[in-house]
Amino acid sequence: MMFAARNGVRLHFDSQGAGVPLVFLHEFAGDARSWEPHVRTFSATMRCITFNARGYPPSSVPSDDSSYSVQAAVDDIGTILDATDTQRAFLVGASMGGYSALQYAIQNPDRVMGLLIFGVGGGSRPSIHEAHRQRSLANANRFLTQDIEAAGRDYANGGSRRLLKRKNPAGFLKFEQRCMELSSTGAGLTMRNIQGNRQSLETMEKELSNLTVPVLIMVGDEDDGCLETDIFLKRTLPAAGLCVVPLTGHAIAQEEPEFFDATLKHFIETVQQGNWSKSG
Repeated sequence: MMFAARNGVRLHFDSQGAGVPLVFLHEFAGDARSWEPHVRTFSATMRCITFNARGYPPSSVPSDDSSYSVQAAVDDIGTILDATDTQRAFLVGASMGGYSALQYAIQNPDRVMGLLIFGVGGGSRPSIHEAHRQRSLANANRFLTQDIEAAGRDYANGGSRRLLKRKNPAGFLKFEQRCMELSSTGAGLTMRNIQGNRQSLETMEKELSNLTVPVLIMVGDEDDGCLETDIFLKRTLPAAGLCVVPLTGHAIAQEEPEFFDATLKHFIETVQQGNWSKSG
């Protein structure tokens, strides 16, 4: 196993293939294994880097709230880039990982060649932001106080995965099992201090409007929690494209893996060829 360390926190990472670096960042209800099918595809031509966020074994699972924050998650991306001698990379982020990747790009644009994010922005609409925060705190309490198998199963069977369950039953069962294997402490403190404390993207118009890195936003048209915010991102980010995937929910890469890979490949090639123009 390979680990990168920062301030006493060890992050487990893996690197496969050679070429232009492509870093995958997992969602809350997953880990680096979520990207295995996509790593198999892209490692033939690129260097694919995956890692488990803090709180997700075999990465460290700190037991204090202060070790978990959006900024810590952002800084951990830099730790992985440094540990793999990666100066610049394409970043791909799902949901929580996409939020962290976007914040990293805002703070470190010179290290990001391009950014593909999907399932990003849940709870960002001002009218529902506080309700989202309260729901996150309630979920955190369940992870911290209930049996992890029960809490993980309940979370996996939430409404955001109904289309995954219908379209990819085998993929859903694997997703459900991984939710049941989460660390109670890691999941609970991540939910409380990262998911529950993240700033609404719709209040970050100035920061977003200054980010000129090529960005592709993907969102399922059934992902009601993200769709409107992702339209806002498309209109605010100067070099963003928006791909709305029909009859698809929150887990695009699992619901439509072949389409996801083809779209990511096209995005990377377009950026490398210098043809990803600023909107407008």
